Amino acid sequence: DVPAGAHVSVAEYQALSALKTNEVFNQVEVVAALDAIRALYQKRGYYQVKMAPQYEEVPGPDAQTGGIVIHPTVTEGLRGFVKQIVFHLSPNPVVTEADLRRHLTLAEHEPFDPAKWVHDREALNAYYQSRGFRNHFSTINPIFTPAGPDAADVILDVVATEGPQVFFGEIVVVGNEHIKTDTILRMLTFHTGSPFSDQSLFDSRRVLNSSLGLRSVRIQPDEPLPGESTIRVVVSVEEASSRTFDAGPGLEGGTFARVQPDDTTVDEVYFAPRAFVSGGLRNLGGRNRSIDGYARVSLKPSNKAETDDGGQVFGFIEYRFTGTYHDLNAFRSNTDMLVSITAEQGSRTNFNFARQIGAVDFSHPWRPNVRLFGRYSLESTRRFDELLQPNELPLIDRLFAQVRLSIVSGAIVWDRRDDPLSPTRGSRVSANLDLSMRKLGSEVGFVKSFFEGSYFIPVTKSLTFATRGQLGLANGTTHLGRDIDGNFVEIDDLPASERFYSGGSYSVRGFQLDRLGVREVLTDDNLSTGGNGLVVVNAELRARIGQLFHRDFAVVGFVDTGNVFRRAGDLDLG
Repeated sequence: DVPAGAHVSVAEYQALSALKTNEVFNQVEVVAALDAIRALYQKRGYYQVKMAPQYEEVPGPDAQTGGIVIHPTVTEGLRGFVKQIVFHLSPNPVVTEADLRRHLTLAEHEPFDPAKWVHDREALNAYYQSRGFRNHFSTINPIFTPAGPDAADVILDVVATEGPQVFFGEIVVVGNEHIKTDTILRMLTFHTGSPFSDQSLFDSRRVLNSSLGLRSVRIQPDEPLPGESTIRVVVSVEEASSRTFDAGPGLEGGTFARVQPDDTTVDEVYFAPRAFVSGGLRNLGGRNRSIDGYARVSLKPSNKAETDDGGQVFGFIEYRFTGTYHDLNAFRSNTDMLVSITAEQGSRTNFNFARQIGAVDFSHPWRPNVRLFGRYSLESTRRFDELLQPNELPLIDRLFAQVRLSIVSGAIVWDRRDDPLSPTRGSRVSANLDLSMRKLGSEVGFVKSFFEGSYFIPVTKSLTFATRGQLGLANGTTHLGRDIDGNFVEIDDLPASERFYSGGSYSVRGFQLDRLGVREVLTDDNLSTGGNGLVVVNAELRARIGQLFHRDFAVVGFVDTGNVFRRAGDLDLG
C-alpha cells in the first residue's frame, strides 16, 4: 500500500522479491526489503525518512489461507541537498582541503545521503591515519537550513586537527637465518621515512606471509619517545623449511574417441590410474627465489582398438615433467619471472601429442588491479595416433607432423573480483596476443589473439549471477613450403596444436570435449580439426544451498552458447 505521490514508486517496491504481490509472506525478508526502501529514500536526500510498517491480515478462501497487505507508513520528511562544504583545518596543514575533497563521496548540489556522510567520516579518519597522524581529530558536521516547505539546504562543516605527524624510523629484522634482510625489507609496504600507519603494518604481514613462505611473521612498533617524530619497528620472522615435497595417487575417468577395427569411431568410457610427485627449494641465496620440479604420469587406454572385439588396451602413457626457476623480484623490482622447461605427452580428442617447451614468463603490476604479462617460448610438438584420415587433415598438418614454434606473447589482465577462487562480485578482463615468427626460428608463422571477460553480480546473500565471454581470432602468415613430393605449396594456416577448439566442461557444456564447430571443421565422425575463430558465452546462476560434510554446498544452473569457425573472418553470431 504505497500512497499516491510517494517519491518511491510501487514498481520500485515490487522490484524487491520479498515485496512482490503473491509471494509467500516472510516477515524477516519483508523487514530487510523495507530497510532497503528506506536506504533508497536516504540516497535521494530524504534524510529524515521514517517507516512504521503495519501488516493487515486479509481472510482467504479457507481457514488455512490468507493474505497480508503491507502498509509501509512512510514519513518522508525534508529532502536535503548539499549547498556548501566548508573546511576548518589546523594552521598551515599538511593535509590540504584539496586532499580531503578527493576522499569525499558527498558533493555540492547533490542529495544529502546519510550513508555517504558516515562513509566520508570514516574515509577522512583512515586517510589521516595513513598519513601518519596518530592523534588527529576529524569529523563532518551537517548543518541543516530550511529551504522551503519540503526541502533543506545542508552545509557540511569539515573540522580536522592534525596533531604531530609520525614516520617510520629504524626497521630491524630478526629471526631470519637464510633469507637476506634486504629481501624482507624490500617486501615491506613501508620504509624508513614513510608515514606511519597500522594499515601498512597489516599489508606487510600479508605480503610476507604470502610471498616468502614464512612460518610466522610479527611486526611490532615501539612507542615513540616524547618529542620524537619517528617510530622504530621490529620485524620478527620464523622461517619455514626451505625444502618442499608432495606426492599422491589418483584415478581419472571420462570418455574418449576410439577407432574400431572397421575404421569407425566410437566414444567409450575409461578409468585410468595416475600419480604425481613434486619437490622444490625456496628462498635460494636468501632471496625470493625458488626451484621446483613436478612429474605426473597416467596410464590411459590407447585410442586404437588392438583387439578384435575392440576391447580397451592400456597402451598410452600420458605424462608431464616440469622444472621451474621462479624469482618474485627479478631485476630488483616488482617483476615476477618464471623460467620453465617442460616435456609432456598427452591426448586430444582426435590425436595424441608429445611436446617439449622452454619458456620465460614475466609478470609486472602496472596499476592497482592491472597486471602486465610477457612470455617467450620455444616448443616442438609431434602428433601421432591420429584418428583423422589423411584426406581430412588440413594441409599444414599433412606437411608438419612435427612442428617447431618460436612464440612471443603479451597480455594484460584487469582483475576487480572480490575473490580469485570463488568470486561473488566484480569483474575480470584479459587480452592476450601471440606472435609466431619464422625469423625467430618458427617453422610456421601466425598471429593469435584471445580476449576474455567475466562479470559477477550478487543477487542475494546466497545467489550469484556469473557470466563470461570469450573471443579468439587467429591467422597464419603466408609462406612457401614443400609437400611430400617436393613441390612448393602455399601455407597460411595454424598447426593443430595452436588452433581453437570448444566443447566440454570448461567451455560449451552441451558438447563433448573438442566436438563443437561449424560443419567445415568437423569430419563425418564429428571430430574437430579446430579453427581460427572462436566465440563462447556462458551464463550461470550459482546458489549456495547449505552444508555438506561441513563444506558449502552449491548448485549451478547454466546456459552456454558458442562456436568454432574455420577462419577468423567467418565469425557469425547467428
